[in-house]
Amino acid sequence: MTNIPHWLYFEMVVNTPPIADADGPYMLDDWSLGATPSDTTIMLDATGSSDLPTDPLTYEWDLTYDGATFSPTAGVIGPTPTVTLQSLLDLGYSGGATADIAVRVSDFQYFDVAPTTLFAVPEPSTVALLAIGVASLLLFMAWRQRRGA
Repeated sequence: MTNIPHWLYFEMVVNTPPIADADGPYMLDDWSLGATPSDTTIMLDATGSSDLPTDPLTYEWDLTYDGATFSPTAGVIGPTPTVTLQSLLDLGYSGGATADIAVRVSDFQYFDVAPTTLFAVPEPSTVALLAIGVASLLLFMAWRQRRGA
């Protein structure tokens, strides 16, 4: 008969799903005079995502998230990808657009999706015209009030 220890120690590690954090909301408003859409960028950030135990994580982004179906956007991977305005325009974005986006964080077994919002501010010429219009309206109203009309 073999000697069997009276005690047996084992540790069972259970994998849990990761917790995705898409940060945001994001605002694309870094317009520079003379900048091209390829020069104007925004950095997404999912570094707040976590997993226990600390498995290696993969990150995929969906820049046209519909709230139900996750469809990864080609080339937008990693915890902090940089996206150009041109790539957003190619996806159908326009100035003043608000869109739902999401990150999918995966370990070797599970995944989690976290949505957020991306707001694309209109280009400076549109913003400037809007500001001039508002200022003109305010001046006109002040002028009418002074005249007693």
